[in-house]
Amino acid sequence: MKRLLALSFVVLLVVAGCAPWVTPPPTPTPPTPPPQPSMTVTGQLCKDVNLSTGCDVGESGLAGVTVTIAVGTTTWTGVTNASGFYTFSNVTGAGSVRAPRQVDGWNLASVDWVGFVFQPNTTAILHFAYQQI
Repeated sequence: MKRLLALSFVVLLVVAGCAPWVTPPPTPTPPTPPPQPSMTVTGQLCKDVNLSTGCDVGESGLAGVTVTIAVGTTTWTGVTNASGFYTFSNVTGAGSVRAPRQVDGWNLASVDWVGFVFQPNTTAILHFAYQQI
């Protein structure tokens, strides 16, 4: 009778899925989403010494200037390098780049922000020219 009772208990555990030697199936790993398409936005803040309101060959850049990019409600900042160039990589939507109106005795010669359209796997080049005060 004791054997029958013990065997009945083991059968009950196995049927109920509670047997200690039964391993539950592994939790499936969700698939990795494909990478989101992106683009690069770059440009230069330059000293427009020939007053062309553009960045021309030979005009030096403004180093250490903070530039802001906005995509939707998200913004990032970057700082221009020694040659006045900035770069934002992995941009995933349309937006705008904003530069300060005045930097160390130089006034912005045009608008202080420029918009760009999102085009995957491309580079948008947006320059800002400054003229001496």
